[in-house]
Amino acid sequence: MIDTIAPVPVASISTVGSPIGRLRIDARGDRLWRVSTDSFAVVGRVERIDTAGGEVYLAKRYSSSHARFVDHGRFWSLDDALECLRAGG
Repeated sequence: MIDTIAPVPVASISTVGSPIGRLRIDARGDRLWRVSTDSFAVVGRVERIDTAGGEVYLAKRYSSSHARFVDHGRFWSLDDALECLRAGG
């Protein structure tokens, strides 16, 4: 069975180029977004987490040399977290 991927409704981010080309932003539930290149190479992910101060978005970039996701910051908006990954932050 093929898993259907619904893109996150953030058109301004999903259509903007980046230092590594265009990015795909795919919702993987209501709390996780996968970020990849047009050729499906993994760039990172964004997780929505609950904190005492409210919801924050954690941007994580994939590190092939470490074979894991590395934290790149916490943001108050999904757009800001995705921009961090798009810009290479």
